[in-house]
Amino acid sequence: MVSTVYHKLSYIDAAMSESDIRTLFKNNGQQLTLAGTNTAKNELALHDVNDYIALNTQRHMKTSMKSILERFLKAPYGFVEADVQWLVAKLFKDGEIAMFVNNEAVTLLSRSEEEIIRYLTRKEFNEKLMTEKRVKANEKQKKSVRTVMKELFNVTSASDDDDAIMRSFLGYASNLKNDLEKLDIYYATQSAYPGKNIILTGKKLMTDTMQMKYSAEFFAFVDQKKDDFLDFSEDYEPVKKFFAGEQKTLFDKALKLMKTYDDSKTFIVNGDIESVVKNVNDVLKKPSPYFEIFKLPELLDKFISLYGSLLKETQKPIDIAISDARQRVFEDLKDKKCHDKLADKYIRLFQEISDKANHCANIADLQNIKLEADALKVRCLNEISDEEAKLIACEQSAEQFDNCDSETTAPAVKVKKKKTLSIKSINAASTWQIENETDVKKYIAELEKELMNTLEEDTIINIEF
Repeated sequence: MVSTVYHKLSYIDAAMSESDIRTLFKNNGQQLTLAGTNTAKNELALHDVNDYIALNTQRHMKTSMKSILERFLKAPYGFVEADVQWLVAKLFKDGEIAMFVNNEAVTLLSRSEEEIIRYLTRKEFNEKLMTEKRVKANEKQKKSVRTVMKELFNVTSASDDDDAIMRSFLGYASNLKNDLEKLDIYYATQSAYPGKNIILTGKKLMTDTMQMKYSAEFFAFVDQKKDDFLDFSEDYEPVKKFFAGEQKTLFDKALKLMKTYDDSKTFIVNGDIESVVKNVNDVLKKPSPYFEIFKLPELLDKFISLYGSLLKETQKPIDIAISDARQRVFEDLKDKKCHDKLADKYIRLFQEISDKANHCANIADLQNIKLEADALKVRCLNEISDEEAKLIACEQSAEQFDNCDSETTAPAVKVKKKKTLSIKSINAASTWQIENETDVKKYIAELEKELMNTLEEDTIINIEF
């Protein structure tokens, strides 16, 4: 009677328990067989449970653990609850079915073994645990994933299990994403470095891949994007070597020297320098300069030599301007009452500006030093006038005090103040263009107006050219 009603009870040829489910997850894909045979344990039962879930999946329905238990605990099966739980666990572990709890995919990547075992064995999850037939990756998709792993990560996957392959791939993708994010720091400080778009492409590929929750979509995505992964792998290799080796050091040196040139190019009229600069920039501005960077050492040495020679020539008139300014100041200071007070200070100031010119490596900055020398000259001359006027005033005050008891006091001599201006502060124009008498009168009138504006009462204006 029992064998008639439960005629499929014999499909369970090995009774199972929760401990067998735990063993199942620790076997890492090893096939369980009956002693002395090549037949898998409970093979017919597995087949029927798999077919039942597959049929519901074809009807676009998920199958709950409750439904599976209800179907296989009753006739014609009569399985016990532990056997059914093991059957579902086995199908899940073999990649035949997918499981969900609260519409969230349950995978060996997203859940621990203990969590999965709890979902399978606890009554509280019978209605929450849903299953459906899993779409397995085809050979073409697996081949694509293995090819990408070999080319991009330089590893070969030995497993044929979809989840294991996916888990391995995502681990390497996470490591690579971290490496790419570290390179972002370089681009944040220097946008001229090559390969930024390649890094962005790689980060997007890794991020998109790591968002995959199901192996079916993962394999389909990698297969579809195979060429993108392989292109990135090819493009990324020289970028990685650029930052890891001497190329970045050469690139940095070239960028620094080209900035020096850009700062000074207004003052440079030199065909040889301009030719070298063009060749250097041709390398720097290439989207992929990695196989041209070897040209930089020779080009940079040539630039340094040519620019250095021009710098020396440019410095000669600057040194003369500093010397003339120093000489003008000390000529004015000579025999002055304030000489001893100011002489050492002026020696130091002119020595500082002279040292600045000697150590200057930028032609634009060198040209500015000439203006600084002129400004220092005017400042010193004005200071001399002010200090001298103070000392004379003090002497006159002392003389008046000495003579205050006498019947007649000599009137104080009024000392005129002296003020020095640079011609550049009066006439900002660097050139005058004269064609006729009207032009002459116009410029003279403008100069006269500016000169009149400088006049001050009891002040002698000294114009320095």
